[in-house]
Amino acid sequence: MATPLKFTARLGRRTAGLALLITSSVAFAGELADPTRPPPAFENPAQGVAANNGPVLQSVLLAPGRNEAVISGQTVKVGQRLGEMRVEKITESEVVLRNGKDALTLKLFPEIEKKPVIRKPDSRSAG
Repeated sequence: MATPLKFTARLGRRTAGLALLITSSVAFAGELADPTRPPPAFENPAQGVAANNGPVLQSVLLAPGRNEAVISGQTVKVGQRLGEMRVEKITESEVVLRNGKDALTLKLFPEIEKKPVIRKPDSRSAG
């Protein structure tokens, strides 16, 4: 049977170890980025506006009989004019504007680059 003194010493070490574990996990959690936090441009709208002086693609509306985009607050369709430029093409993620020979592609998510998926041959089906 353990004496009260040994029991108290063990309890003190366990409590200290538990306190150390809790404080270290809190410190570690402070370093992690919040995945639900909005992008910096949403937190500071002035920063996002300063980075882009031209037209901004805000939304694309695609449905049967509907092919529209919202660019800098103005809803446009293919063939319509936006200032000096004409809307040439609307896809699910971008709009192409043309002014003579000059073309400007507006992307809905400019910071995301789409890359094609390269599938490797399935080794199970061969042979």
